Amino acid sequence: MNGSIWRQATIMTGRVMKRSGFLCGLSALIGVLLMAGCAHDQTAAAKKSVDLRDLVRKEVSDPVRAQQILALMEQVEAGINFQKMINQDTQKQFMRLNADYNTTPEQIQGLLDGTKESREKNRQKTLDAFFQIQALTTPQEWEVISKAEIQKYPDFLKIIETPDKK
Repeated sequence: MNGSIWRQATIMTGRVMKRSGFLCGLSALIGVLLMAGCAHDQTAAAKKSVDLRDLVRKEVSDPVRAQQILALMEQVEAGINFQKMINQDTQKQFMRLNADYNTTPEQIQGLLDGTKESREKNRQKTLDAFFQIQALTTPQEWEVISKAEIQKYPDFLKIIETPDKK
């Protein structure tokens, strides 16, 4: 009886191995096809994207106001970049503190409080610049600029949500 059980187990194992090999090969093929399908040229989406600076120059008829708007747009962009830098720096400091066995809860709380304070100051400066842009534009100009800005949000979110590989 032991021999027949062993023989049946061997036969069943062989069948399972053949099926799992087929499934592995099939899943690998599906993976390759999915990657090939996702690797299409994405330049069409990039061409659709409008440069907000060019749009401001085109839509705002007064060159002085256009320059003020462009300067404020640079402040908004600098604020966003500064916030990304703050977040990355905080993450590095937190990882360093987390790795240190002698870290106290007060040190972690101090890091979090300092980050919160700098984030709030930066956010306020950025929002002030944003609302100044809105105040400098006419309703028609604002509608055109804000629509273009909303269309850029998905690209912007990809940039800020993707961690650096450095």
